[in-house]
Amino acid sequence: MKSLYSLSRQVDIDSRKLLFWPNNPRLKIRAMKAVQFTNRQLLEKSSQKIIYQRLLKLEHQVSDLIDRISRRGFDPSHALIVQEVQKSGCYLVLEGNRRLTAIRSILADSQAASANRKSLLTIPCFVFRCDRNDESEARAQLVFDQHYDKKKDHTKIQSAHMLCDVYTARL
Repeated sequence: MKSLYSLSRQVDIDSRKLLFWPNNPRLKIRAMKAVQFTNRQLLEKSSQKIIYQRLLKLEHQVSDLIDRISRRGFDPSHALIVQEVQKSGCYLVLEGNRRLTAIRSILADSQAASANRKSLLTIPCFVFRCDRNDESEARAQLVFDQHYDKKKDHTKIQSAHMLCDVYTARL
């Protein structure tokens, strides 16, 4: 079967151009349906701030990432997977929203070591590409491929959201 998506070679992207994805399975706690944002709404600071604050909550364990990235810098082997937002010069983070949350927290902290702050200004990323008109199935498959089989620490409800997304996108 032909893959639903492809990823570019690794590229460095300005961390200020990275946007949180509201349909991250970790954020879809109550409703099984996707949150709908227009590209314009995704670019708004207020929308991004809401997603950032939800990811900072204790259950997402971002504090561990903040500590690790603060001490060691960003590990290029943990590159984010992003999708370009049409005609904006910005990129939606499909895989790596917790890492982006940690990066933003460190950059906002005036006490953070300057060497680590510099390493967080550009982030290694793979750019997601999909040839299909409907990207929802390809995005759902990407998230499933990245999370479900890799034994990442997800609650049962988060795993259920990932499975539901894959199946409903194919209907």
